[in-house]
Amino acid sequence: MNHTQQPEVRSADAPALGGGSNHGLKRNTLGVTSIACFIIAAASPMTSVVAVVPIMLSIGSGVGSPAAFILAASILMLFAVGYVAMARHVSNAGALYAYVTLGMGQLTGLGTAALTIFSYTAIQVGLYGGFGFYAAELILQATGVAVPWWLCAAVAAAACLYLGVSGVHSGARVLGFLMSFECLLLFVLAGGMLLNSPAETSFSLAPFAPSALLSPGLGVALMFACVTFSGIEGSAIYSEEARDPKRTIPRATYFSVFFMAAIYSGVTWLIICTLGTDHAVEIATKESGNLVFRVSDMVLGGWATSFFNIFIVTAIFAAMVTIHNNIARYLYS
Repeated sequence: MNHTQQPEVRSADAPALGGGSNHGLKRNTLGVTSIACFIIAAASPMTSVVAVVPIMLSIGSGVGSPAAFILAASILMLFAVGYVAMARHVSNAGALYAYVTLGMGQLTGLGTAALTIFSYTAIQVGLYGGFGFYAAELILQATGVAVPWWLCAAVAAAACLYLGVSGVHSGARVLGFLMSFECLLLFVLAGGMLLNSPAETSFSLAPFAPSALLSPGLGVALMFACVTFSGIEGSAIYSEEARDPKRTIPRATYFSVFFMAAIYSGVTWLIICTLGTDHAVEIATKESGNLVFRVSDMVLGGWATSFFNIFIVTAIFAAMVTIHNNIARYLYS
């Protein structure tokens, strides 16, 4: 797109970018489920629960963290209402870039696009590093062979490229498969905490009380809680490939926010109750990134920890595929 062009505004039934010459994006390809998978995969619920929840408990709102997730979801839902309202009128793979350009001009729009692409690229680079580290550790534990982290990252990059070239429908199928197992394991963990927690466990609603939420670490908790919803802005990126985008995009966005809020808040509440509201913060501070593994060992046994180690790797890969798609569509626009 050159400096004299504006993002094209059209209805969902109008031609894709570039008119009849466009062959980069396939229209009428993605439904609500596929788009929701892309959104949720970018947030990577498994990674968020393992990495972010211990931080929120130790230096954030403490036992009020479940309520912090609900507050963050409420704020993001207000954003989503306006965001998807614009998506009904502007069908463009540039999404946020297109909206800013139409509202504030080409210069501001290009600045927004540059910042967005830089941000997505920074996230992707970090994901490659995380994938390489966890994959190398998993291979070492399983086989005893030390594989360089960068080799694992390179394999993941090649896989992302293959899925991108194969088309968005291929990525959606892979993400659907990976997301199913990732969320299933979190549900199993939640079930274990409900049914197999220590006898003295009390499932108190105290973590949802305003007094628990309004702690000195609320700002930190909200910052990290919002990070766990990263990816909800990606729904509109697929508006040119969605079936009936005026309905598909809003439904996928709202469902994703509600779904992730329920997982994050529910699992965090169960972790606090399992450890005890009086001891959860202390244990989270001590265990840090191993907190979820410790809880898993308590309620499910050691076998579950092995599955967590596997699905951390697949969860990061799912996020990589989604961010790869987002970067590609912004560069395309």
